[in-house]
Amino acid sequence: HAVLPGDARRIVLNTANETLTRLLRTLEPMKAVDPDRYNEFVARFSGLVADLVTWPACMPVSQMGGFGGGDFGYVVHGMVGSDESMLVVPRAAANDKLWMSGKVRSVYGYARPRMDEALNAEVLYLLNNPSSPPVAQVAIVEAGEAPPPLPTVRAMPTGGCLIMYSPQFARFVSPEAQMPEPNDNLHFALCLLLKMPVVDRTGVIVDPTVRVRVLSPIPKGPFDNSPLSMDVQYTTHGNVTLQVALPKEALHKSSLWPRAVTICRETSLFDLIEQRAAKIFDMASALPSAERRIDLLWSGGIDSTTALAAFLHFPETSFRQRGVRVRLFYNASSIAEFPVLGNWLRGNCGPGRRVPHFELYRIPDDSPIADNIDLTSGITVTGEYGDQIFGSILMAGAFKKEPSFIFKGTKANRRRLIGSELQDPWREGVRERLQEMNILREDRIDALMALLVKQASQCPFDIRTKFDWLWWINFSMKYQYVGLRLLNRVQDLSRAKADRLVHFFGGDEFQLWALSERNHQFKFPRKATNRAPHGFRTFPMYKILLKAYIAFKCEYVSVRGRTNYFNNKEKVGSLKHIPSYNFAMDDEYNVFSFGGFSISRSAMQETYGDSLQRFLYNGQPVVEAVEQPRPATAEEGPLRYGPAPFRGEEEKKKEKR
Repeated sequence: HAVLPGDARRIVLNTANETLTRLLRTLEPMKAVDPDRYNEFVARFSGLVADLVTWPACMPVSQMGGFGGGDFGYVVHGMVGSDESMLVVPRAAANDKLWMSGKVRSVYGYARPRMDEALNAEVLYLLNNPSSPPVAQVAIVEAGEAPPPLPTVRAMPTGGCLIMYSPQFARFVSPEAQMPEPNDNLHFALCLLLKMPVVDRTGVIVDPTVRVRVLSPIPKGPFDNSPLSMDVQYTTHGNVTLQVALPKEALHKSSLWPRAVTICRETSLFDLIEQRAAKIFDMASALPSAERRIDLLWSGGIDSTTALAAFLHFPETSFRQRGVRVRLFYNASSIAEFPVLGNWLRGNCGPGRRVPHFELYRIPDDSPIADNIDLTSGITVTGEYGDQIFGSILMAGAFKKEPSFIFKGTKANRRRLIGSELQDPWREGVRERLQEMNILREDRIDALMALLVKQASQCPFDIRTKFDWLWWINFSMKYQYVGLRLLNRVQDLSRAKADRLVHFFGGDEFQLWALSERNHQFKFPRKATNRAPHGFRTFPMYKILLKAYIAFKCEYVSVRGRTNYFNNKEKVGSLKHIPSYNFAMDDEYNVFSFGGFSISRSAMQETYGDSLQRFLYNGQPVVEAVEQPRPATAEEGPLRYGPAPFRGEEEKKKEKR
C-alpha cells in the first residue's frame, strides 16, 4: 500500500533505514559476545520498523483508546548512538520543521509527530527483554522525562466479545495479516472519518471482521416531549419592559441566566442532576465503612463542575452521618478554567474548615488523569458522557476561520453569521469530507452515505442539520469509547475495578432526556437580541443549561465570578489522554497489550499466540450484520491513500482557465 505520497514515503523509508543502521552500529560490539541474541534482536527490530512504515495513513494501531492524545505521525526519527552503552532518541519537537514543511503529512493535514514515542517504548521493551542484548541504558532527550513504564502483567482472553479494540485488530490477529481496505470494510472507513474506534449502538454499522458487544444499548423511551409553560420572554427597551414572542430555542440576552435556569428546571434536567448525585452518594454509603469515599476528578470544565456543584450542595451532616468523604483531584488547568471556584475550594475545603468532608489533592500538571485514580476502593466519579448528551466539541469548527472536519470555515462564509453552518444539511458536508480524504471510491462513498442515512434514521426525531448529526454520532457511536477510555492505563484491570468508575452523566435518565425532541433544541440554543430576535449561535451558548445550574448552585462564589463563567466559559478538551499501551479489551475487562505500545506483530504472537483469534468474526456476529461490501477488482487498481497531490499556483491557474 502506498500509505503516503511518494516524496513523503521516501523520507520515511530513508529515515527508518538510517534508524536501523545507527542502532546496529551502536550494538555492533555486542555481536561478538552473543551473536544469537544479536541476530534475534535485529530480526525483531527490523519487523517493528516494517510495521511502523506500512501503517495506513492516520491510523495509529496502538490506540485502543483510538486517536486521542495526539495523532501519531509517520516520521521514524533517527537514533543517534552516543556511545556503546547509550541510545539517544531525539524528541518530536526537534523534527517539527520537517513535519510542518508539508513534505510529510497525514490524511488529516498537519499533526505533531508522535511516532518516536511509540518507537521509544518498543525499543525499551526489546532492550529490557531477557533475550535482547544487554545494552546498559536508553535515554530520551528531554529534561526531566523518564522512559515510559512498561506493563508488567499481561491478561489472557476469557471473554467472548470485545468492547474496545484497535480498528486494525483483525490485521494483526488474523493469520493472513491483511491490511484493512476501506473500500471492503466501510466500518473501517468510518473509523478513519471520525478518527476513533467506532462502536455503533444502533447496530446498523458493524465491523465485519470482529465480534463486538454493545455495553449500553440506546434506551427505547418513553420520551418527554410535553410543551414548556414559558412561551413569552421578557426583554427591555430603554426603561420599558416588553413581552416578546421569541422562538423557544432562542434565549434573549437580557434574561439569559433566569431563562436558562427556568428551562433547566422545566425540562427536568435540574432534578436529574440532583438525583444522579444522590444515587452516587447512596452507592458510596453502601460500601464498607473503610471504603466510603468519592473520588471526584475535577477538570474545571462544565461537565465535572456540574458534578462538583451537585456534591457541594449536599449538607455536611449527611456526609458525617454516613461516614462518606470526598477527595477532589485537580491540577493547575482546573483552577485556570474556573478561578473563583478553584480559589474558594482551596480556602474552604479540609478539616476544620467550611467544607470539612472535602479533601483536595493536586496532581502534577503533566500527569494523565488515569494514572491518578484508585479503583481498589471507593467510587471514582468523572464528568464523562456530558458531550454525548449535549453534542460534540467538533461543533467548534463552525466558529473557526479555517476549514475543520465538515465545516468550511468562516473565511469561506463571510456573508453569513458565524456559527450558521451548524444549521446546514449534514449529508453534503460529510460527503465532501469523504471526497477530500480520498480513502474511498465514489461508489463506496455512496454506500457509506447510505449506511449513515440509515443509521441516522434510528434517532427518534429527524437528523437534518450538521448540529443534529454531530450530536447523534457522538451519542450513538462514541458513547462506548468515552466510557472506557479512562480505563486504558489502569493496571490489572478487572470487572470489579471497572464497576468503581462512575460517569456522572451515565445512566438511562440522561439519555432519555437527550433523546427528547423538545430538549434537543436546548442543548445548544441560540442567543437572541432586539436586533436579531430569531437568535444566532455563539460557542459559549453550548451547554448553557449546565452552566445555569452551576451558576445557580455555587452561591458561595461571587456573583461576578459566576456571571463571567456563565457568559464566557467555552467547551475545551479538559482531560489529558496520552497514548495507551493497550490493543484491545474484552467483555470481561481483560486488557490486551504486547511490546511497549502494541505495534509489533511478532511481540503479539509471542505473547498471545493464536488465542486472540477467538474474537474474529466467525459467521455469528453479536449484532445483525449489514450488507457485505463488494471487494475491489483488479481492473479498479490499488487505492491511493492520503490527500490529493499538492498543486502549485500555476497548476491552480491552469485548472481555473
